[in-house]
Amino acid sequence: MAVDVLLDLSAGLAPSNKIQQKQSTSHSILLNGSYEYLLTRWRFSIELFVKLFLDDVGNEPGSIINESSGFSAREQRFRHDMERFKNTNQKDIRFEAMERDRILLIQKTFRTLNSYYYRNQNINSSSSSSSSSIPPLAVQRVKVTFKDEPGEGSGVARSFYASIAEAILSEEKLPNLELSTSSTTQTLSGSLSSSQSQQQRLTRERRTALATYLRSDRRSSSILLSSEARPFKLNVPSESTTTTNNSESSIIEHWTPNKIKLGLSIYPKVAAIQPFHAEKITGMLLEGLPTLQLQRIINIDEDLRNRIDDAMNILTSSSNTRDIQQNDLSITNERLLNNNFTYDKQLNEYTPLFWQPDKKGVYAPRPGKYTPERLTAYRNVGRLIGLCLLQNELFPLPLCRHVIKYILNRSIRWHDLAFFDSMMYENLRRTAYDAEKNGSQYINDLHLTFSMTVTEKEGGETYDLIPNGSLKDVTYSNLYEFIKRYAEFRMIHLVEQSLRHLRLGVFDVLPSTSLDYLSPEDFRLLLNGTTNINITTLMTYTTFNDESGEINERINQFKKWFWSVLEKFNPIERQDLVYFWTGSPTLPASEGGFQPQPSVTIRPADDQHLPTANTCISRLYVPLYSSKTILKLKLQYAIKTKIFDMSGLDNVKRVIAVLSGKGGVGKSTVATQLALSLYSRNLRVGLLDVDLCGPSIPRMFGVDKNSKSNVVYETTEGIIK
Repeated sequence: MAVDVLLDLSAGLAPSNKIQQKQSTSHSILLNGSYEYLLTRWRFSIELFVKLFLDDVGNEPGSIINESSGFSAREQRFRHDMERFKNTNQKDIRFEAMERDRILLIQKTFRTLNSYYYRNQNINSSSSSSSSSIPPLAVQRVKVTFKDEPGEGSGVARSFYASIAEAILSEEKLPNLELSTSSTTQTLSGSLSSSQSQQQRLTRERRTALATYLRSDRRSSSILLSSEARPFKLNVPSESTTTTNNSESSIIEHWTPNKIKLGLSIYPKVAAIQPFHAEKITGMLLEGLPTLQLQRIINIDEDLRNRIDDAMNILTSSSNTRDIQQNDLSITNERLLNNNFTYDKQLNEYTPLFWQPDKKGVYAPRPGKYTPERLTAYRNVGRLIGLCLLQNELFPLPLCRHVIKYILNRSIRWHDLAFFDSMMYENLRRTAYDAEKNGSQYINDLHLTFSMTVTEKEGGETYDLIPNGSLKDVTYSNLYEFIKRYAEFRMIHLVEQSLRHLRLGVFDVLPSTSLDYLSPEDFRLLLNGTTNINITTLMTYTTFNDESGEINERINQFKKWFWSVLEKFNPIERQDLVYFWTGSPTLPASEGGFQPQPSVTIRPADDQHLPTANTCISRLYVPLYSSKTILKLKLQYAIKTKIFDMSGLDNVKRVIAVLSGKGGVGKSTVATQLALSLYSRNLRVGLLDVDLCGPSIPRMFGVDKNSKSNVVYETTEGIIK
């Protein structure tokens, strides 16, 4: 076999004898700094191995090659996997005639996602077994159109993702999502009791349908998993009481030898995915699935994950939680499932979905009344995340680290509390440190109990961390248990149903193993990009096209002006510019995230027109302005007009358009005379000049066309542009 790479690592590592080795270790290596030298050589060696073997050895689960490859290599692998998976699907999803209004945008988006899910789920369940393992919302393309707006390219899709993320993160109340599942809701008129009863009946029907949907995820109607199934327990502790032994023996006798054999094969795999619920889920699978299905899920991990999700849906949706707790859950998880039905009693189902706990700019699910509509909303947010990851698009919804780890099915540690509530993390850390320093009396003087009161945005209620926790004192010996339970409760238990449906939504789009090799930081960069718009980095991504016909010296000077202006923009202006330019307010984490690369087309000299953009191809069109000052002013106004979409004119009731395909026929004159006529009738009038040949209305109002304020004219009665 030929040797392509030869690494000689022996230099400096093999002294001639033991005495020389001791001397070398104790003197020469330290004096010559060889430790750093050897570590550097090993680092280079590992990097070389990563480059050579990433595609084979690096694909093995838990491979150190993959972990050492760095973000760029993992990003490249993820992009390749998503592109290959995307091309295996022929379906498209269309969000048609979307609204800019927040409430309507959320309702139509969620209704579209639910509709596609139902449709494709039915197709998959009736098709072959190979296609049934494909996620229901795995699509090749996402097409978006906005009502009364042209275009449906990638730029429109990026604008849609930014708009729906902003709508979801709003602190306004969640809209009535019952409209997302039915178009038959009518406005009630009068006070007839029959109308009220009909509305209540419709509400019950919708909630029943949604609850059925939540419980029946990824399974045929012929398959029944029951929360009353006996747990699969074979290990009975020797110190158990007689009653317990008799109970466990009856459970063992409940299974046939064949079922026990299948259970022994299934249980370890279930425990790897849902360790706290493994016994119960295994029992549900053994009782609810036929033997052929059980043999199938043993061999096909994707099907097994789907069935485990089915079982978890039923466990958390079942009203018979007391039986569940008595059968299979540890004390911690008994409290988890039991409290999932009590934590939200005082909360509102229309509470916003997300909130910013501590770090400004990162979000976590906000506790709320767990109605089927609210849980479906979280699932739809997960689906949007999955679609963006699949389509290599950015979704500006930055999540807290523990939320990302839950989606990735990684262990959530108490140190993750630092990224959720840094002040409380520091207080708990300091308490543990002072307890070690000052002894048990220090903890006793704090008068802590195993209970906690959450913040106002989390409901403001007081909860026990263990049964009767308010009656149990925190002592020196159980301090670390208190800290662990506090962190778990705040980050997981209080909102676990939200987290779980968020994760389910992601894997309604992506294969269940597609994120296994990503770290939480990788996930954040792939999904959110970077909000810190580095102009130097943007320069390396951007190309220029010259359509001005000017000499090279003038073009080069204009390029310098352009980058100089951008460098002086504040962070908000930079985000606005990138949104105006590409349709997304953030930059991808690397050059490979752009589809296509950003470009600037320099148009012929013209100080009158504003810059324009084609977000579908990430192209900015900028006239060759005569000065850097004009360039700055035009860019600032262009990005604000685009970003806010004339938000100052939200109260406009009527729009009159004066159009003509020919020039010089009097469009501006007619529009001006019409505006003045309406104004004379004490109506508030705004006038917008979008003449491609250049604005002439300012001249009609006697405004100097060279004035720096010749773009917007505002009076007490309206705005003239």
